[in-house]
Amino acid sequence: GLAIRSYDPGLGAYYRDRVIGGPGSFVVEAERFEDFADAFLRKLKRELEPKIAMRAHPLAALQP
Repeated sequence: GLAIRSYDPGLGAYYRDRVIGGPGSFVVEAERFEDFADAFLRKLKRELEPKIAMRAHPLAALQP
């Protein structure tokens, strides 16, 4: 999830408690709407990094 805290300081906690779920789920918070683009890029990188690493070393994920 991506929460903008200036609208509601408790929004990040709400996302963690009520919206996101499942393995690997997380919340990225932007302080203000002006910070949204940077927060979105952080979120996107975090979502894609495991997939990119898997493509670079596909067998590494299979080893114990």
